[in-house]
Amino acid sequence: MTGYGISGGAFYLRAQAMAVYLANKIKPADVFIGTSAGAIISFVAAVQGVEKMWEFAAAINPKQALKSIPFTDKGELKTAALLRAVFGYAPVRQSVIPILNTIISDQQFEMWIKNKDRVNCFVTTCDLETGSRHVWDLSKIDKQKALLVVEASARMQGMCEPVLIDGINHWDGGQLDHNPAFFLPQIGASEVVAIWSRPENWKVKPESFKGAGYFRKLMRMIEIDNCEKSLNDQQALETACKESSAKLYQVFINRVLRHYYDYSEESQRKAVQAAIDAVKKANL
Repeated sequence: MTGYGISGGAFYLRAQAMAVYLANKIKPADVFIGTSAGAIISFVAAVQGVEKMWEFAAAINPKQALKSIPFTDKGELKTAALLRAVFGYAPVRQSVIPILNTIISDQQFEMWIKNKDRVNCFVTTCDLETGSRHVWDLSKIDKQKALLVVEASARMQGMCEPVLIDGINHWDGGQLDHNPAFFLPQIGASEVVAIWSRPENWKVKPESFKGAGYFRKLMRMIEIDNCEKSLNDQQALETACKESSAKLYQVFINRVLRHYYDYSEESQRKAVQAAIDAVKKANL
């Protein structure tokens, strides 16, 4: 069984979709697991196939994720966004549910559920009340709940409201994992393809913060946290594959955006090219 793990990173959604599209031509997936933006990719790819998934990703701009983008064109946090978050008025996410409903009908979802040879899909969320990871098997729940799970996993922590599922608040799966691919050997994957929205040897570059303001320091802390979390996930994945003798392939997409929240079309095209180069380098 070949499993794909798709990392978070909303503004690399299109690039990751291209990586999945190309890699799947070489090693077709039997199961996907994703978190945050990777949850969206995983869900569409499993139910509709990677061709439709790529069409969807190519047509959507990451900035559609929020009605109110909390970052400037330079990637700096807007003061108003922080104040809204602090005082309980987080920007309302433009739900991905209506978008997903346009490409996955109720009938198509039911056909996927009933298909014994389906490509399975797992999505992770963060249980806000216990702080624990929740791994959802979307083939075991109805479409309405599956959409809520994907929506919750893709909700940016701190900037968006959590999603209530079965009476419990769930949030961005990226809060706990950058890539939950380490879960795949546990369900029997003999091959794992991990798609990462970051370079292989990702390090926080030394930078002077003399005279830097609070917002710049805050964004730096987010970068440090994301870096450590991702590297820890990679280590967990490599250990899990070694212990289970699963073959591991890793696709690392180089950071080409001007900053993490760069949604310009020019930068998105560069990110897609970086994904193409990354798949070639992975030697699948």
